[in-house]
Amino acid sequence: MKIASAVALLALAACSDSNGPRGSIDPAPTSASLAAVQHALAVPAIRSFTQFAPSLGPARSLIVATSPYAQSARRALRLRELVPVLSTGSAQLSLIPDTLRGSIFRWDSNASAYHRAETRGGPDNGVRFILYAVDDSGRISSPLTEVGYVDLLDESTATSARLHVIVRDVAGTSTLVDYVIAVTPAPNGFTASANGAMGSNLDFAVSVAATGSASAVTTAADALLDLREPATQITLHERSSFTTSGGATSIDFAIRPQGQSVELHALFTMTAVNPDSATVTINATIRGNGDVIATVQGAPPDQLSFKDRDGNPLPAGPVLDMLGQLMHGVDGVFQFIHGLFGPVGNVFGGI
Repeated sequence: MKIASAVALLALAACSDSNGPRGSIDPAPTSASLAAVQHALAVPAIRSFTQFAPSLGPARSLIVATSPYAQSARRALRLRELVPVLSTGSAQLSLIPDTLRGSIFRWDSNASAYHRAETRGGPDNGVRFILYAVDDSGRISSPLTEVGYVDLLDESTATSARLHVIVRDVAGTSTLVDYVIAVTPAPNGFTASANGAMGSNLDFAVSVAATGSASAVTTAADALLDLREPATQITLHERSSFTTSGGATSIDFAIRPQGQSVELHALFTMTAVNPDSATVTINATIRGNGDVIATVQGAPPDQLSFKDRDGNPLPAGPVLDMLGQLMHGVDGVFQFIHGLFGPVGNVFGGI
């Protein structure tokens, strides 16, 4: 995932174009900031956790990465699946049954799922999932290689459902991710938040809400990520609406290092309700310091149209390649944010 190089190329292309944006971008600060985020996300245990958080349960199937142009919309569609799980009447404040506390779950390659191990040793107030190295396609590598573990701790009170998630390295001496999910069930929906830190360099605050029925669902996600070194703010706002025949997801993503900004504004339209087979079309604009750099339209991956701010087709070459890399980079941040809420659906639904 060449996030930093993609943004650097984007900035250089904008600055070198004789008809380029009126507010040109200095690539160095943006590149350095995204390189730091990329480095944090590339830690093996974190990559394993964000990839497989939605499958941290014995009955959960393996989720394989697909086109980055469609993944953000498909992850938004998966939020719909949590509505009946987390809505009023189906969630209990005691998240993890006493009979499972202390359990350890390991990956079963034959079943492509996590299963409860015979030996115990997990946390007294929760369960532990072993994390494994993943390959470039997003699958757990074979042979299995442990890269860390995640503890899911039930810290619920009489009035609040709270799940504490801690990701550590294999030795258990380094805390890589530490955050708390708080869930408030509501009629036909829920609201949830995830607040915490990734190591010592990245703090995050994320909120998710969904409301709906069997025929129509609306979802919303908002996030603020603060990178300490180099000082950078990343924001996103995602809104989705789905019916039984399809729906749409709007995404506003921005990274702002040292007074600059690179933004992606996109609308993803889906023509099916199955996340894995949905056909997705895109209408997106990429901006630098408020000025349009490029637009992207069409159906991924083979029917996309890339144009400059004046509507002229961009020729094949480094600029087109760079836009594709940028979409991959943005998707990495979305994968992390959506992955944060993966474990909560499993504990509410029954591990």
